[in-house]
Amino acid sequence: KAVLQNQGYATATGVTAKLKVIGPDDKVWVQKTLYHADITPDGRWVITENYRHRAASAIPRGNYDVQVVPSFQSAAPKE
Repeated sequence: KAVLQNQGYATATGVTAKLKVIGPDDKVWVQKTLYHADITPDGRWVITENYRHRAASAIPRGNYDVQVVPSFQSAAPKE
């Protein structure tokens, strides 16, 4: 679960996030791009992604590194 919040003064448009989950075995278990509607100032996007491997016992135990890289455009008028 990750939370992205628009802390600017303009609406964020074209909002996406690249999600990557790297396991304790240094293997990439999940890699995907997520899409969201525009986010107004002070608006939030709560990203919740559940993952279940087809063979649940194959998922290694340990700590996972979760990376969320947001991307957006500002709807602020150009000067």
